[in-house]
Amino acid sequence: MMGRYRTDWKKTTRWLSAMALSACLGMAGSVKAADQTEARAGRLPEAAAAQLRAEADRDFSQQNFSDALEKYLRVYENYAGDFEINRRLGWIYANGPQADWRRGIPYLRKAHQLQPTNVDVLRDLASVTSWARNFGEAVPLYRELVRLSPSVPGYRRQFARVLAWAGQDAEAVREYRAYLTQAPSDLAARVELGTLLARQKDYPGASEQFNYTLRFQPRNGEARLGLAQVAAWSGELRPALAQVNEIVAEQPRHFDARVLKAYIHLWLRELDESKTLFTALAKESPANADVQQGLRTIAELQAPGAAPAAPGVPPRPTQPVEPTALQLAEQAEAETRYAEAIGHYREYLAGSPDDDDARFRLARVLGWHKQFAESEDILRQFVKKYPENPEGIVQLARVLRWDEKYEEAAGVYRQGLSVRPRDAALHLELAQVYSYMSDYPRSLDEYRTARSLDSESLEAKKGVVRALIWNGETGPAGKELAELQRTHADDPEVAALQQQLELFELQRARVESPARVEAYLREQVDRDPRDATARIELADLYIGRGEFPAGIKELRTAMELKPDQEDLRLKLGRVLSWNREYPESVGMYRGWLASYPEDQNVRLELARVLSWNKNYDAAVAEYEVILKQDPENTAARLEMARVLSWAKQYGPALENYDQVLQQDPKNYDALLGKGRVYSYQSRWSESIKAYGAALSVKPLEPEATRDRAQALLWSGDPAAARPILTKLHAENPTDTAVLISLASAENALARPDRALNLLEEAERLEPTNAEARTLRNQIRAALRPELRLGWSYLRDSEALNIWAYRVDFSFNPHPRLRTYLKVDYLPSSGLAALFGYPVFGEPETVFAPNVPLDGFIPSPSLLSETDFPDGFLVPGGTRISQSAGQFQAGGTMRVNRWFSWTGGAGAITLRHGGPDLDAAGLPSTRTRFIYNASPTFHLGRHVLISLGSSRQYWAYTPKSTAQEVHVDELSGSLVLMPNSRSRIALGYYHRQISPPFLIPDIFVFDPELLPEPGPVLTFEGRSFKKIGNGGTFTATGIVFRGEKAEIEVGYDAMAFGYNHPPGLTAPEFFLNTGIFTPSFYQRHAGMFRIGLTPSRYLYWDLHGSAGVQQIRQAPDLSFSSTAGSRLDFNFSDNVTLSLGYDYFNAASAVQAVIVAAPAGAYHSNQITAGLRFRF
Repeated sequence: MMGRYRTDWKKTTRWLSAMALSACLGMAGSVKAADQTEARAGRLPEAAAAQLRAEADRDFSQQNFSDALEKYLRVYENYAGDFEINRRLGWIYANGPQADWRRGIPYLRKAHQLQPTNVDVLRDLASVTSWARNFGEAVPLYRELVRLSPSVPGYRRQFARVLAWAGQDAEAVREYRAYLTQAPSDLAARVELGTLLARQKDYPGASEQFNYTLRFQPRNGEARLGLAQVAAWSGELRPALAQVNEIVAEQPRHFDARVLKAYIHLWLRELDESKTLFTALAKESPANADVQQGLRTIAELQAPGAAPAAPGVPPRPTQPVEPTALQLAEQAEAETRYAEAIGHYREYLAGSPDDDDARFRLARVLGWHKQFAESEDILRQFVKKYPENPEGIVQLARVLRWDEKYEEAAGVYRQGLSVRPRDAALHLELAQVYSYMSDYPRSLDEYRTARSLDSESLEAKKGVVRALIWNGETGPAGKELAELQRTHADDPEVAALQQQLELFELQRARVESPARVEAYLREQVDRDPRDATARIELADLYIGRGEFPAGIKELRTAMELKPDQEDLRLKLGRVLSWNREYPESVGMYRGWLASYPEDQNVRLELARVLSWNKNYDAAVAEYEVILKQDPENTAARLEMARVLSWAKQYGPALENYDQVLQQDPKNYDALLGKGRVYSYQSRWSESIKAYGAALSVKPLEPEATRDRAQALLWSGDPAAARPILTKLHAENPTDTAVLISLASAENALARPDRALNLLEEAERLEPTNAEARTLRNQIRAALRPELRLGWSYLRDSEALNIWAYRVDFSFNPHPRLRTYLKVDYLPSSGLAALFGYPVFGEPETVFAPNVPLDGFIPSPSLLSETDFPDGFLVPGGTRISQSAGQFQAGGTMRVNRWFSWTGGAGAITLRHGGPDLDAAGLPSTRTRFIYNASPTFHLGRHVLISLGSSRQYWAYTPKSTAQEVHVDELSGSLVLMPNSRSRIALGYYHRQISPPFLIPDIFVFDPELLPEPGPVLTFEGRSFKKIGNGGTFTATGIVFRGEKAEIEVGYDAMAFGYNHPPGLTAPEFFLNTGIFTPSFYQRHAGMFRIGLTPSRYLYWDLHGSAGVQQIRQAPDLSFSSTAGSRLDFNFSDNVTLSLGYDYFNAASAVQAVIVAAPAGAYHSNQITAGLRFRF
């Protein structure tokens, strides 16, 4: 039984499941109305039926048979012709909690009608009908089963049994003989054939079968009982009684032997002795028909007037004998239908609780069926009751061994050897137990003892060699093995022992001197170039060191030496895949599958290799082949879902993960996979939720914990991710994946120095880790010096031209500090009528391109022609030119997770294009100081608060050149980011324009003035400082985010205004700085942005807005819009070219209007170009 128990249970699961149907159906009892069916629900709507069936399938797969039964019955009218539903209903009725043959058989019949050649259904239906004693139906079913599967001996044997039970003895004998040609060593079948021949009065034939059995099993109780029956039926009653007495003496509780003994006494007319036996048997089994018949016969013979008792010849059975529960149990046991055998043994023991022999057999079968606890309990009681019976002790030891209770098993084996010290088989089994315990010296002693007791035992000889190897005695092992090779050269296990010895020597060489291993193997190869084993070991050495090309070379040579060793080809295919030689690897795998198309494990490996080669469609096709043959293969379905996600087929990937979760809602790998797919789709909240579900199944699993932290990081919450990753790193400092994720979190928190330190540690632990190298390069790229060159040109509806030439150089003196140097050159030109200072005169107004520098901004009408040199004033159509050069140096630093700052300072040189009349107070050039500073507070991941202070000069109006008009600004902003797709920003600023305005007295001519018309003073001249306040509000949200596109929409609003003295009419005219400074302005617009990434080399941005605006001078709303586009050409990671265009139809876009009419119609066009270099 050891060999039977050590079968690969995973590979036999489906076979055992199929056998379980027959086993359970055998327990249901007779069917009185097999064609009767229960009431079922009417036909359901198709959608509801489909949903209910899916639920039933899930319940069935989860072994929730009661719910599955109820749901299958509700949809049966919709799927009455469905093969699988009929089969499952039959299975549930036979196997489920409410086993009912009467209801189950019709469904199996229907399934058989739908697929008449389906062997599994045919076997199940034949089994059910035979156990239901419906032999008329069972016989043709078994006949068809044997015709369809003639190579399965078990079907023919069961067919023979059913024929015998049906009374078709002649055909039964033929089938038994045909079966025994296929399985000549099945001694139980020989006993059954002997019993059948005896019933046909073929006593010589029966005796031949019984004696053949006893030649191999001298103590076989059934064969001995059969010979006793033949002797009794042949009239040899005294010899038969002696044989039966011998059986009963050995097995006092043997029920059938005691029944035959009682009948022999009856046939000998020893009525008192017979009556005593029958009476005792009736107490054990009151319903037994043979016992009751015996008692009735004795009563008739002892009745008054009965004929005197005289010896007689016993009647010979000629009618079929119904199989007893014990016979059914023994039959199921012989066919390894253990679940069925257990049921029949329990049924028998319920009526014969004192039959310890049957209880012993039940314990043995329970052990084979892996129900170790109950088996051990029964055997312990048996050994306690029969301490001298070695069978019970040995069987208990075996069950303990199968249950891996090796210490206790060894003790029980020693107890058994105290009873049977010369039992070589027991010594062999004890030796195996010691080997499982790694107690190799004692294992060797037991193998040697077994060999001394049985010098011909090949198993003992091989065990000695094996134990010597395990014990490190390679010299003696080699000598013993040489003898075995001489006497048993063809035994494959002997060849395996030779390989094991060589491997052990090699492993010892590795331990003693790892540096000498390669030399050792190379010496072996040089000594014998055709030594394929040494070459394979050498290849394994190279492969273990990651030297795949060298390993591949040795494997190719080994394949040439052993072309018939197909597993070498498969091994080479694996190593080729590890070396990323995928096409040849795939060819190797396909060659193997051409010879072994049913090898689903290799097909699974092929699918993986195809996926590594990014041949996702072919990989999915292989997975589908596997799942078509085995839909319940969870591992294949999980891998297919993973490959579908790599192929960016996220919908099918999630469907497959959900299918796994329908069968197993707590499948960790499926929950983890869903989390990753959601991450690939940037569905962060769903991803984090899926990872949480995975962690609820395996709370301490670092992979899900790390992935959840990574999702938090990608969702914009590095502060939440960092402590999780820090804890993981503390628990496992050598986990490079955790190091990489923690580095990402540190970098997101603006701590690139810590991130780089972590990545250096990761690369030290795993030098070939591509992910660590990629992230390190990305961080270092952001820290690398960068040079930006820019150019732009703007033209507006007021004929203003502005050019801009920019150079921006930035670098990191420290990983957290980004320093910049900026140089800008801004030439511009505009019409004097708009940008010059108006001087009223005759015959027309003329304009000064510059005004004297006296610490004030002169309002119109303050200066006259006498304030300017001759020839200085120009007509309104003259174009005024100017330029500005600006230099700034500054930096940005993230101090910690809560605080960062940006600041810079520099100078601007403003140059007027006219003559330098410094002596007249009209200089052409002035240089002034500029600065900006902005601290930012990061309140978690959702809130930013920034403050700002700056000074700037307007560089594109002549007034700025002459009067040094500048603005000092204080600002503040609040940014809310509810999630990774939404952003809300509120801003406020306060501006002071310097120097102050100098406003003259303003007179208005009054024609009705008395005593005569004339000017009237309406505003008394003064100096005045202009102050502005404004605010902005922007709310945006990303409504679509895909791999190559992103769409963002939002709302943008602004409102601002500047003060003016009370009573001053037309303040925008008298307080004109050349920029747009109305007393009030507001704008409301919807906005959009579309980002497209058709390839890694190109990015295209489209943006715009549209809404309404209002200017104080014109209370009616007017239309306002903006539009633009930018193209980025990424020639490499280090060079990017940007081209852009923008259109503005908004009064505040370029501050260059003075009055309402042109303000409402104002628009501009701008083109830009930029080139970025990283060093």
